[in-house]
Amino acid sequence: MHRISITTLHNWEKQKKRKPLILRGARQVGKSTLVRQFADAAGLRLVEINFEKNLNLRPVFDTLDATRIVEAIEADIKSKIDPDNSLLFFDEIHACPQAIVALRYFYEDLPQFKVIAAGSLLEFALTDKKLSMPVGRVSYHNLGPLSFGEFLLAKGENFLFDRIKAYEFGQEWPATLHQHLQTAVRTFLMVGGMPEAVQAFVDGASDAEVRRLQQNLVALYADDFSKYATKTELAKLQTLYARMPQFIGKKIKFSQILPNERSNTTANLLHLLEKAGIIHIIYHSDCVGIPLAAHADPQVGKVYWLDCGLLNQMQGLAWDDLRRNDALITEGILAEQFVAQELLNPDESPLRPQLHYWLREGKKGNAEVDFVIQKSTQIIPIEVKSGKIGKIKSLLYMLGLRNLSAAIRVSSALPAYVSHSHKVTIESLEIEVKYNLFECPPYLVGEIRRLNFPV
Repeated sequence: MHRISITTLHNWEKQKKRKPLILRGARQVGKSTLVRQFADAAGLRLVEINFEKNLNLRPVFDTLDATRIVEAIEADIKSKIDPDNSLLFFDEIHACPQAIVALRYFYEDLPQFKVIAAGSLLEFALTDKKLSMPVGRVSYHNLGPLSFGEFLLAKGENFLFDRIKAYEFGQEWPATLHQHLQTAVRTFLMVGGMPEAVQAFVDGASDAEVRRLQQNLVALYADDFSKYATKTELAKLQTLYARMPQFIGKKIKFSQILPNERSNTTANLLHLLEKAGIIHIIYHSDCVGIPLAAHADPQVGKVYWLDCGLLNQMQGLAWDDLRRNDALITEGILAEQFVAQELLNPDESPLRPQLHYWLREGKKGNAEVDFVIQKSTQIIPIEVKSGKIGKIKSLLYMLGLRNLSAAIRVSSALPAYVSHSHKVTIESLEIEVKYNLFECPPYLVGEIRRLNFPV
């Protein structure tokens, strides 16, 4: 399967002052496969060291001597390593925390070597050993499940992929194309973006076989708890993990998630799942300025899952219901999960992807906008709705309160960018809100950050 992130690896290799690259991401999102595909495409000899298997090489990394480390690897594989034509790949690097520190010395002492490291539990390893990441000596790339666009490519739907990548505001959009893409979104909601499940689906596996793979992945993440949770945390984390799917997309209330635990205990357990990449926590931002993170409240957040396929597996949704119910594509928790997943899909930034939402609580009622993103100096709210314009009161309220000029509504309508004007009451004062609304079908959510929104 083609991963768009392979372009990042090719660009990294071409850099004159190339730093060792660390791939971050949850278990089973395809980090190792991506590196192997890159090495093959770049014509590089892959020298792969898996620290969960190559136990004999761990001690040499304690020396932090890059030259000695290379010599030990050469002795282990019984051949010389040509830095110009080879790629050193340290997989499951969290199993050897000293190897993370040693990356600094590859950059400083052996910069001619191409080094990539990958691991899903990096932060846990560094915390346990009280080590620090070699800041300034390494670069990062985040990898998540397949995006909807990558899912289309995996299915061989290159024409559909090319059309969404070429979409621009004002473009005519055939209804037949819209229908094909909506059907593809429905399928993605069932299969999700975990590479193993996608590959099985593409290879013709039955619904039951794909769901069995998803069940195995759900169990795999639970099996990993013992690697980063204490004995006292383990049972609580298992309970939290099983209960979390019912709270997806809702404001976090610790007393509801684990009623018998203190709020700080529940918060710590949530952050363990977040560090493992299993969940994403997005925080409320007042949206009074940019960057949005500067105005975020770490005490007010919502949770979304790693992958929509795994989420509907944990929620027990029947695929036949997804096939029959059109509303599930643009309404409800699964629709929100899809949008969050697409917006959080890693881009070229080395930073972890971020997403926010907006919430205003008051005596006369609450107002909430599902998601908010920043594009350059613009703040753009996003609502996942299928109702009429007049029904998206929270969105209109936010537009008027923050004097914003553009908004996005994810709906089943054909794509369009249209100017609107509505009367809104804010602080007992009725004002006219003028704004541009992007009617965004789900299949174009992944293109939002690319599109240029007129001010």
